[in-house]
Amino acid sequence: MHRPEEPQGNPPDQGTSTSNRVSGDRFGTVIQVGAVHGDVQSTQLIQNSGTIPQMVRQVPPVTPHFVNRGPILDAMREIISQAGGRTALICLYGMGGVGKSGLASRFLYELQTGNGGAGRDGNLFYDLRGFSPDKTAGPSDVLEVFLRSLGVPPAAIPPGLPARASWWRSISAGKSFGILLDNAVSAAQVRSLLPGEGAHVVVATARDRLAGLTLDGGRLLRVDPLDNTDATKLLLDLTRAADADAETDEASASRVAELCGGLPIAVNAVGVHTAEGLTLADAETELSRLRDRLSVLSDAEEESVQAAFDFSYDALPPDAARAYRRLGRHVGPDVTVSVARALVGGDERECARLLRSLASASMLTDLRGGRYRFHDLLALHAQGKAAEQEAESRTDALRHLAEEFARDARAADRALRPYVRANRGGQGRFADSQEALLWLDRERENLIAIGEYAAGAGLASCATAIAEGFWPLYLRRRDASGWLRAGDAALRVATDKRLRARLLSKQGLTLGFLGLEEKAQEALTRSAALWEELEEPEKVAQVRQRRGLLALGAERPEEALGHLRAARALQERAEVRNDLGVTLLAMGRALNRLGGEAEAVPLLRRAHGLLEAGENIDHALRARIALARAATDEDDLPEARAALDEALAEASERGSETARAEALEALGDLAARAGDTERAVEHYSAAVEALYEMGAEETIASVRERMSALPPAPDE
Repeated sequence: MHRPEEPQGNPPDQGTSTSNRVSGDRFGTVIQVGAVHGDVQSTQLIQNSGTIPQMVRQVPPVTPHFVNRGPILDAMREIISQAGGRTALICLYGMGGVGKSGLASRFLYELQTGNGGAGRDGNLFYDLRGFSPDKTAGPSDVLEVFLRSLGVPPAAIPPGLPARASWWRSISAGKSFGILLDNAVSAAQVRSLLPGEGAHVVVATARDRLAGLTLDGGRLLRVDPLDNTDATKLLLDLTRAADADAETDEASASRVAELCGGLPIAVNAVGVHTAEGLTLADAETELSRLRDRLSVLSDAEEESVQAAFDFSYDALPPDAARAYRRLGRHVGPDVTVSVARALVGGDERECARLLRSLASASMLTDLRGGRYRFHDLLALHAQGKAAEQEAESRTDALRHLAEEFARDARAADRALRPYVRANRGGQGRFADSQEALLWLDRERENLIAIGEYAAGAGLASCATAIAEGFWPLYLRRRDASGWLRAGDAALRVATDKRLRARLLSKQGLTLGFLGLEEKAQEALTRSAALWEELEEPEKVAQVRQRRGLLALGAERPEEALGHLRAARALQERAEVRNDLGVTLLAMGRALNRLGGEAEAVPLLRRAHGLLEAGENIDHALRARIALARAATDEDDLPEARAALDEALAEASERGSETARAEALEALGDLAARAGDTERAVEHYSAAVEALYEMGAEETIASVRERMSALPPAPDE
């Protein structure tokens, strides 16, 4: 580390004259000041000396091992271009060890070799020591070094920060310096060091997002870890530098780069080990041991990942440090307010503040939309800190997390499916169905991961509650693969027959949607056997209904009608209104496919009444779509089109991708029937896009077949 009183870079020749007036006029700047030296106050005329180096070059040399940072370098060049001859202030922020300093040095080096003269008068550098064991550099000390570097005699430099800042602005006015302020800790620290007017380029690096610099015209650029391709290239370059004749194990290099999380400091640490004789295959083996990974990457004194993270952690306020430790225990990929509430405690507002604070300090990555994520190595670091400093065990913390998510998943299901008997009543965790759906969307990956953890930890009630709470994402989004992961975890630990039968029935529906017909039918058969054993004929009917739904989804409407009619007969006797409504809706849709619209209309009207009365809003909406699609009279087409437009808008607002795709498909059919090829193609194409997102391959094929059968548009 540099000491504040020592000039960094190339120290200026201070000369031997004792006069306060210094000869020479290379920079041609004249400054009138009042200075205090002991008990003597005098006004001095200081003129920059001819002893100033022709070109001040203090920025550290760039490493030869530099891989693609093209996009962010382009952004920095664009900022200079937009500055239009004024000072360009750039803050590069990101987690410790991500390569901010190397990137800044590379960029300022470029300024000396082109870029229209930006930085033509040289470059200045200071390590502000915002994250180091040494005392953070004070702006006054930094300015003393800068002034001495530019030829101001030590005896002439005033003692106070305001006077030094004034001198600095005056002596730098009209010039063009490239200035690197490394490891800044605050916007105020950087602000005091900004030069006078001129075409300067100031690059500050920081781990915190120094948002305050935007008031000074600063632009904030986040530096992310390298992608695996670039990190692998960097590692191979380092390996070849140690031994040009060494065989390059690209597969191991790629895996090691992945285990380093693309963090340059970690990749460099492995590079040091390979220079000492460690093979990449051995490095992969050592790094694969999760608990030892940070220690493996922290052997080299100058490339210690542990030390870099410790400095950042030690700089956190106590409440943020506590949140960091506890959040490190999370088993899911995303850190959200719900996760923070369970692991850290506090209300939503406080948890949101803590997450923003950690993201600002580059201890979390902000994914937007209320979602954050740990870098893999930072997650290990946080877990280590929790093991050292938290009294509660990780097992207890994760049990509480699973219980909280199970409770919220049940509440989301209750808000989205109030028509289910088990979901009726109780105080709502969510204000409405839209809030519940938004929560499920945001927490999708966490729900799956926590459900799988709960199953592995023997928390059966949590795993099953999460799986059942996930079900609306299948109904609204056709998220079959996500439900299968959550459902399979629940089935591993569910022992209650009724619960297993319910889960198997849902498993059969999702497997069938994914085209796994044999496995789907097997799951439905097992479900039906359990319901028969439990003597619940209405549930046996529901399984039969789902066989019909699978056949309909596979574009086999005649087969679907056979199952659906059998299900209807059982449901009419059992008087299960919601299930009967769903069955009638499916029958109407099947008849629409077979050209039996006249027979479909009364079934669909009854289905709509049952579903609407039972508050099954999504299926009621789909019944309205099927009714509009059943219009056959030419005079009814405008009214049907208006009904479909209204249904499409409602489906989009409710976030029901299933209903939205059906409305688009029906609009395409109506346009095709009216001979409007252009509009039919437009609606069919939008339907295919929506169906593709859901993975409805069979329906996509059917829509494309109808699209290909359209006559050419008049202008083609």
